[in-house]
Amino acid sequence: MAPGLGSRGGATRGAGWLLVLLAAGLTALPLQGQGQPPLRQGEDYELARGRLLSRGWRPQLEHEPGEVCSVWPDDRRCSRFPELASCAQTGAGYCRFEWRAPDGRSYALITSGGNPNGSPGRIERWFLLR
Repeated sequence: MAPGLGSRGGATRGAGWLLVLLAAGLTALPLQGQGQPPLRQGEDYELARGRLLSRGWRPQLEHEPGEVCSVWPDDRRCSRFPELASCAQTGAGYCRFEWRAPDGRSYALITSGGNPNGSPGRIERWFLLR
C-alpha cells in the first residue's frame, strides 16, 4: 500500500476518505520513490511543517498574499498556516494543507483533530495533486 494511504482505522475510515477525496474533486495517486513527503501518519502537523520547510518544500498558497483565508470566521489557522486550503465543518477537525515539493509537484496533506483556535491537528493522509 502506498505511504500515506495506509489502512489505519479500517475499511470504514478508508471509505470515508474516498468520499472526502471525491467530494473535493481530488484524485489520490500512489507515492513512490524519493519524491514522497518526509511525513509520518499521526505526526503533529506543526512538527512536520518545520521539516518540510527545512527540506525546501514551500506552502502552495490558495489565496492572494495579504488576503486572509475564509475557512471559518476568526479561524486562527488561516494566519498561522498560509498553506491551509480548506477545512470540513464536520466537527472532526479535518483540514487540507497544500504544498509544493522542491521538484515542483503539488501535494495535499490532510489533518484531523485541529480546531479554529489555531491547532492544525495531526497528519492523517497525504497525496499528490494532479
